[in-house]
Amino acid sequence: MQKALPLLQDGGSIILNASISSIKAVPAFSVYGATKAAIRSFARSWTLDLQARKIRVNAVSPGSTNTPGISGLGQTEEQRKQLLTSFVTTIPIPLGRLGDPDEIAKAVVFLASDDSSFITGPELSTLPLHGSFLNSEPNTTSLSRTCRPERLCRAASPS
Repeated sequence: MQKALPLLQDGGSIILNASISSIKAVPAFSVYGATKAAIRSFARSWTLDLQARKIRVNAVSPGSTNTPGISGLGQTEEQRKQLLTSFVTTIPIPLGRLGDPDEIAKAVVFLASDDSSFITGPELSTLPLHGSFLNSEPNTTSLSRTCRPERLCRAASPS
């Protein structure tokens, strides 16, 4: 961050990748959750530190996402299927599936776009992209409540 900051234009946007583990305790993930919580803390601090340069700082907190990192945890196809099923049922995720990396990317595109020009700091903009399994907890927002897909598509397409 220290090396990149001089290269960032005033009025820019920084988007940090945290995790749902920074908000919701997950067994055997205490250190991981603590490091991701530190990222959210950096975002809060940097929001204030960079306000004079009008640089917005946001964090996204994805939940379980179907990536090679998760599917690679199983050694056989059967183990991979059991693992993916356990992520969905153990947590539980009301949508009944893991997130897709493209869904996370769309939230990041929104935060990088001018459509989110008044969003900065994790209290307003940490987007727990988790299939809404924290929908009863305060200060969490599912992507579907934050921005409509057509706005994301507009933000992603060149003007």
